[in-house]
Amino acid sequence: MTKHHIDWNKCIDVCSDGAAAMVGKIKGTVTRIKEVAPKCSSSHCVLHRHALVAKKMQYELKTVLDQAVLIVNYVKSRPLQSRLFKKVCEDIGSQHQSLLLHTEVRWLSRGRVLLRLFELHDELKIFFTKQPVSAHVNKLVELLHDEQWLMQLAYLADIFDKLNVICKALQGRATTKFTVNDKMSSLKNKLAFWIECVEKHNYECFTILNDFLKENELRVSSDVEKNIHEHLTSLTKSLHEYFPEQLQDMDWVQNPFVNHTKPSMLSVSEYENLIDIKFSSTLKQKYEEGTFDLNAFWIGLKDEYPEIVNRAITLLLPFVTTYRCETGFSAYAYTKSKYRNRLDAAPDLRVQLSDIKPNFNAILRKYVKKFHSSH
Repeated sequence: MTKHHIDWNKCIDVCSDGAAAMVGKIKGTVTRIKEVAPKCSSSHCVLHRHALVAKKMQYELKTVLDQAVLIVNYVKSRPLQSRLFKKVCEDIGSQHQSLLLHTEVRWLSRGRVLLRLFELHDELKIFFTKQPVSAHVNKLVELLHDEQWLMQLAYLADIFDKLNVICKALQGRATTKFTVNDKMSSLKNKLAFWIECVEKHNYECFTILNDFLKENELRVSSDVEKNIHEHLTSLTKSLHEYFPEQLQDMDWVQNPFVNHTKPSMLSVSEYENLIDIKFSSTLKQKYEEGTFDLNAFWIGLKDEYPEIVNRAITLLLPFVTTYRCETGFSAYAYTKSKYRNRLDAAPDLRVQLSDIKPNFNAILRKYVKKFHSSH
């Protein structure tokens, strides 16, 4: 910031992962930024909060998850076992030929691993019957024949797959606090609906579990149903804990054409600008046609209504996730591998992370006078 002479007053928000080094009251990065940028606010990355919500579960389902990971690790961590299992899947004609390893730091890992394990549990039964295993591994193999355990595995595959859908919807460069509020409100209502379905012994909302029950003509036992109900209740509690914010006072940013009482954050002149926008039939028609996005809508009004537009942009501008940082880290790790450890990756990253697509044909015509025949 100092090197490029950027004014700290332009910093309006800092989004962090919530670690102590970032949010510490004395030497935390956010604290030190607020000392030089007094108008700056701070927020906790919604992707990290979503991961923390999904991480909590009671002992019984956590045991099922740990056992599932042990089964996967037994096959995946041994190259010979992995090749033999692939051969079994190929002989049977399975949709997949391998399991997926679980990685705690990857947010989507848990759902994908459990889903793949459940899809291949029949293949695993055949695989383990064709080779001798130790007593410890045999206990894990017995779980694949335990209907109660498979029910809980199917439920976990279902619920984490649903949470993964929400997680992917929160990723992207255009995500705002309004997007997050909509997605979290939807998830809270879905959880309430799922709890209601479980109380009525209806599992149609959990596709994998429901199909497993129908195929094997089974009913969910009271113990498994209790575990599912407690887990959904725990998720609801955690969701309200990590996502308590409501944006009713900011609805005017998303839709300035509905009836609003004066928002407390707006001054008199700003509210007068909002009234002018509300009763503009031309703007309302363009808004309803959906010919532009929310950012473009407000930016297009900057010259005519600068006060209310500045207020709206201040609410739309902050990053609510660390998605851009994570994208940069991933691109850097992919580009500067151990085989290219002396590479200056900065120019490559600039191309990879830019929204502008280079015209390589034009660049080559301009700077390369003669192409080599081998190229």
